[in-house]
Amino acid sequence: MAGTDDEPSIDPFDDPRWVSFEQVHQLLCQQLFDDPQVTAVEMNDAFAINVPTMKRSRMHWSDREMLSFEYWNEHDLIWSDNHLVLVSCPPRPLYRLDVPESFVGYAWLPRLARRWPTVFGPMLPKSAQKESQPGASHTNAEAKEREQSLQPIKAPPTPEEEMKWLASMQPKFDRLSRKHGVKSAWVRDVAFPQMQNDLGKGGRWKGWGSLRRALKKNF
Repeated sequence: MAGTDDEPSIDPFDDPRWVSFEQVHQLLCQQLFDDPQVTAVEMNDAFAINVPTMKRSRMHWSDREMLSFEYWNEHDLIWSDNHLVLVSCPPRPLYRLDVPESFVGYAWLPRLARRWPTVFGPMLPKSAQKESQPGASHTNAEAKEREQSLQPIKAPPTPEEEMKWLASMQPKFDRLSRKHGVKSAWVRDVAFPQMQNDLGKGGRWKGWGSLRRALKKNF
């Protein structure tokens, strides 16, 4: 796996935009959450939804692996004995992997900056920082709005098309962890924007909450 669907250029070897789990945890704890265990929980949620991660062996430089979002439905980072520990989820006796001892974990900086811009935005290359500045964002939004206004208006989807789309998303929703907030965040950040792109804004689900209820009803 050399990237994600929308960021295929992610390189698990020589890209400097990988940030270690320890550094991510330290920055978030210092600047946002002020609690090491709460910080670990927030990292788990981000890694399970929209922040790509990678692990690297301390013994062999070439032994690296991109971790899927589903990986974080079965594993958790916790704060124990003043360091991050990786455990199975749900916890099983005698199954505990210490991050510092077994591998080094990394998270993808551009997605970290998208989720926590005040913390990780300044770490991005200068060109990416300019795009994230308020003025630049406003300009980009205006340009995008003008571009969309020139596109032909998409006809409202039929009920059959809506239900077919919902059925295609249901397995992804069902596979998500039942941990508090994970499914809702995925619907809000992933499924609802995709629905607006696939079906247009004329569909029956006008907000991510109504889409969340539709998926939950079929669960």
